[in-house]
Amino acid sequence: MPLLKCTEAVRWIILIIFFSSIVNVHAAVERNPPPYLLTEMKIVPFNQRTNSFLAEIKTDTDFSGWNEMNLSLFVTVEVSGQAGSYVSKRNVQIVAYEGRRVIVKRVGNLGVIDGSSGKYYIPVWLYGPFCQPITIKARITGQKGSVTLQRKLDFQCGE
Repeated sequence: MPLLKCTEAVRWIILIIFFSSIVNVHAAVERNPPPYLLTEMKIVPFNQRTNSFLAEIKTDTDFSGWNEMNLSLFVTVEVSGQAGSYVSKRNVQIVAYEGRRVIVKRVGNLGVIDGSSGKYYIPVWLYGPFCQPITIKARITGQKGSVTLQRKLDFQCGE
């Protein structure tokens, strides 16, 4: 019988150590790391006619979407922060406009920032066709300081 009590005590000690380590890890991740930054917005066109991704649009001024009636856009917003950090209240809000009309509004929850690269990515899909300029704005919410990123692509349609 004493062996059973000892085994049961060891089991309780192991459980206590296990649960306290989980609480400590969560507390460490949830501490307030420095503000996150929006470091890049990547835009990759998708041709709906050929079912293929095209080359990334690296600079807005080098792009002209004149009568491009077969394109949708895959957009990723890169967030940089302290590697391994997580703050549940921080999010990325992405709003896309065609002309003045809102076509997408998305709030992306941030997970744990990658432990080696210090990055996290929020994706959004914009369905074409587009006949007016497309403006994509991203901002981080839930932290002090305003962090924003914006891209504008010139789409036009006509004869």
